[in-house]
Amino acid sequence: MPLIRTWCPTCQRSIDVAPGAMVLLPGSEERTTRVMFACPTCDEGSSFHVDSQLATFLIAGGARVSHHPSLQGAESHGDAPPFTYDDLLAFHELLQRPDWFEELITRG
Repeated sequence: MPLIRTWCPTCQRSIDVAPGAMVLLPGSEERTTRVMFACPTCDEGSSFHVDSQLATFLIAGGARVSHHPSLQGAESHGDAPPFTYDDLLAFHELLQRPDWFEELITRG
């Protein structure tokens, strides 16, 4: 199981947290996704902000995404269909190929 090394401001120490123990609160702008977790040492809650790429890796690793009511009405992404588990699986399979980047560029 992958672990994320981060910092607990209460313990003042470096800790390892499993992505499954993290909750992501997505924002509408870059670097506004907040990652929340409880320190495995002192059990105090903590959080930090991440960019969309790191948020995607955390979700793939098992982090949960919370759709808190205060986020309702956030910035729309147009008429694009929702991203499904099948889409995630197809993307994962694409990344296993040696030509994944070229394929991603051509699919646009």
